[in-house]
Amino acid sequence: MTRVVIHIGSHKTGTTYLQRGFVALRPDLRAAGIDYPVQWQDHLHGHHSLVRLLAAGDAETPARLAVLAGEAGHGGRALLLSSENFEDIEAAAIGRLASALHGHQVEIVYFLRRWQGLVPSAWQEAVKQGGSETFPQFLLAHMLRLADSPLLNPGITLGRFAEAFGRQAIRLVAYDRLVEQGEELLGFFLRAVLGVAVAPPEQAGRINRALPPADVEIIRALNAAAQRSPDSLPGGVWPMRLFFELGRHGLPAIATLRRVMAQHVTRQVLPTMPALRAVERDVIARFGPALPGDVPEAAPAEAEHVAGTYWMEPSVPAAFAELRAAIRQTHAEAALAA
Repeated sequence: MTRVVIHIGSHKTGTTYLQRGFVALRPDLRAAGIDYPVQWQDHLHGHHSLVRLLAAGDAETPARLAVLAGEAGHGGRALLLSSENFEDIEAAAIGRLASALHGHQVEIVYFLRRWQGLVPSAWQEAVKQGGSETFPQFLLAHMLRLADSPLLNPGITLGRFAEAFGRQAIRLVAYDRLVEQGEELLGFFLRAVLGVAVAPPEQAGRINRALPPADVEIIRALNAAAQRSPDSLPGGVWPMRLFFELGRHGLPAIATLRRVMAQHVTRQVLPTMPALRAVERDVIARFGPALPGDVPEAAPAEAEHVAGTYWMEPSVPAAFAELRAAIRQTHAEAALAA
């Protein structure tokens, strides 16, 4: 029997930082009895391709995973897998994962984050991936379907994993308590989750830092334009990529939009809400306790975003037209070069 630790997220809880640390420490982890496999890491530092293949129903992937787990166990080592995308897969894919690891000691590690910090971060990530909802739209959409929103109700995700692996397999980590106590995330994971005496490497702090409100709004507006008129702008992550590329080259339109939008930044109050606190308590009661302790109730918080009133500024339409034209040209040049 092999110990298999599967870190499933959640999104926006330092996952990329942790995964980059696991890669940097791969030889040290192996010496300490933990395999962090190179398989399924064709994108960044996590095992995101494993999740994709399981979700697609690839027939070979469960067999390959079973062999990998068996080899680790025969060598007296545990197996560590990590991808925040695990929390997005459906029950059928989790079932394939459970079948591949049948007979092994599986631990499902989930970092639980308070909604006041999670929702703004999740919205920014959605925008970076091509989303076009404003922050109030994003927040309202999840609030109106609290019972069905995995973002606000992690019990949905954890329930699927508990059904496949058993409730006893779930290990919760209180992300906010770690941050408030000044804990180094990777060091805590190595010590308290994996139980190994491996020192974390020097890393450059957080990887996916929050973008300034103006930059998020510019990218969101470009995404919305691409969705309304697919022939006029490239979609997906292209608006974000080309926005940053043109910003590095000093496109005047970007400076104009940033300057104007800075005057329209608003702060959305995120109050304490009994319904959401009840969800947190229910999750801990069903799947806890949480390490290193309970999730404390948060004080009201604020989330910054740019109000739509900036469109009334005379310079905005021309600046956006210049930016869109520059994106089209840069994308066409990149296509020709490819």
